[in-house]
Amino acid sequence: MPFARVAKEWTDQNQSIPSPIKAKLTRRATNPPSVRGISLDMNWAAISPSQNGNVSLTVQGSTNTGSGANVAARSSEARGLFGNLVSDVENASSFNVSKSNEKTISLDKSFTVFDQSLSCPASGASPAFTGEIKVDVEPKVQAVIDYGVAASGSIVPPKLDSFGLFANFNATLEGILNIDATASASIDSGKITVFQIGLPGLDFPGILTLGPSFNVDVQAMGNFDTDLNMVVDLAYNISNAKLFFPPGQYYSSGDFAPANTNLQLSASPNVASQALVEAHIIPTVQFGLNALDGLAEANVNLDLDTSAKLMLSLQAGAKASTSTYGKSSATGSFSGCVDLSSTLAVNAGADGSFFDLFDKSTSVTLFQKTFDLFHVCDVRNA
Repeated sequence: MPFARVAKEWTDQNQSIPSPIKAKLTRRATNPPSVRGISLDMNWAAISPSQNGNVSLTVQGSTNTGSGANVAARSSEARGLFGNLVSDVENASSFNVSKSNEKTISLDKSFTVFDQSLSCPASGASPAFTGEIKVDVEPKVQAVIDYGVAASGSIVPPKLDSFGLFANFNATLEGILNIDATASASIDSGKITVFQIGLPGLDFPGILTLGPSFNVDVQAMGNFDTDLNMVVDLAYNISNAKLFFPPGQYYSSGDFAPANTNLQLSASPNVASQALVEAHIIPTVQFGLNALDGLAEANVNLDLDTSAKLMLSLQAGAKASTSTYGKSSATGSFSGCVDLSSTLAVNAGADGSFFDLFDKSTSVTLFQKTFDLFHVCDVRNA
C-alpha cells in the first residue's frame, strides 16, 4: 500500500506495550506513551484539497523486467512520461531477443461453434428427412507479448491527467474452420467465448491496476440452402507489432502477412444455390484497468479478428467441388460462381470511459485487409 488515507484515529482501550518498546519510548518522552489506533483506506475523494493541498503521483510499469530502471533519473517533462517508459522497454531488451521477459500465449484446441439438427417434413414426392448444420473451429495461436502502462495525476483530488498503454507482440495465427451443412437454414451463433486465461498483471494498490487476460471468441453466421462442406485455414503471421493506446504522439505499427491457406470445398445436390456463409475466430488480449480504487474502470481490447466469407451461386443441375493449397491453382468442376475471401482485422478499442482520457469511441487500427482466397465463375470439368 504505497498511499493511504487516515480515515480515523482513536485512543485504544488496550494500552499494553511490549517491554522492549516501552523502554525506548519512555527514554524519549516525559509523559507516559499512549497507544493510538488508526484506520486506513483509499477513499481519496474524502480528502479536501482546500484543507490538505494536492497530492500528485506518477506511476509506470511494464512486464519487461529491464524497463523502468533509469526513468527516475530523467526529466519527464523533457521527453514525456510515456516516452521514457517506451524507450526503456525497447532499449532494455528488444522484443525478439530477451525471451525471458516476454509473456507467452499458446493455444491449440478444437471447439464446436454451432451444431443443430433440423427435421424437415415430407412435401409432395419428397420424403421427410433430418439435416444438420455444424461449424467447428480449431484456433492455433502462438504469441509473445510485452505490455505496460504509464500515468500521471493526483490522488488529492483523485484524477488522472495523462495515461498510456502499450503492447509489443509477435503472433502466428493458424485457425482452421470446418463447416458441414446438410440442411437449409439461416443461422447466427452470436459471439461465443470458447477460451479464456489470465495474464500477469501490474498493480499499484489503490492507484492503478492493469489486469490482462487472453480470450478467444468465435462466431458463425450464414444462409444455407444446399449441402455444403468447407474446410479453410485462416493463417497469418504478425511481426514486431506495437500498440499505443489511446492514440496520440506514438504510432501503432507492425508487419502483417497471410500464410499458406488450405481450402477444400464441395456443394451438392443438384439444386440452385445462393449460400452465404461467414465465420470469425477472434483472439483477444483484454487489458482491464482500475484507477484510484475504482473511481474509473474500463477495458481496452486488442482484437486479432480472423474471418472467412463464402458466397456461393450455383445454377440448377450443378455440383461444385474445389480445393487449393497456398498459391496453387484450384481444381474441380462446377457451374456457377464461388467467391471465398478471408479478412484480418487488428484493432484496439475501449468498452467505456476512463476519466476524460478515452471513451467507447476511441480506437486504434493496426491492420485491416481482405484477401481473395478463391474466386471463379462458370467453370466446367476443370
